[in-house]
Amino acid sequence: MSGFFQKILGTDTAGTVKKIQYYGNAKTQEGIPKLIQYMSDESVEIRRAASRALEHHWMTGRNDAIAVLTRALGDADMEVRKNSSLALGEFLSKAAVSAEEPRAARQALIRLLQGEKEAEVIKSTILGLGYLQDGSLITPMADALRAKDKKIISQAIDTIGNLPPTEVRLEMKKALRSII
Repeated sequence: MSGFFQKILGTDTAGTVKKIQYYGNAKTQEGIPKLIQYMSDESVEIRRAASRALEHHWMTGRNDAIAVLTRALGDADMEVRKNSSLALGEFLSKAAVSAEEPRAARQALIRLLQGEKEAEVIKSTILGLGYLQDGSLITPMADALRAKDKKIISQAIDTIGNLPPTEVRLEMKKALRSII
């Protein structure tokens, strides 16, 4: 199909990104399966858009979204990992704790912190953990960041400080201050 017809029909990357943004902004869950499908697209622009759009549906706590976001933590693209780690923390805050996907996803966030080099991904992951507010992850979070640059740890503390204070978030900040 020629580029002209692709643009008219909206099948080029830019048209697909617009569809993804629509699904993200929609107030219904009907687009979530399509967003999940787009998360495995070969185009990095489409995966970036899908990871951003999927975050808008975090209130659903859907296990299928949690599974795809968990897989996306291993994406080669830094922005996809950044968007996915934040969205994953938000989704997990609404998910049933007893389900298998949420348990595995919590550990995947900690593993991401351990191996991640990009400061923006680390901050986004910390923000996701701040939304999640799981006190059992505070020590593993601090341990994962122990070897990181002190500036990144300070930025992580500031990131948590931008959220409304809760007991768990204050404990997160305390744990991070202890490793600076």
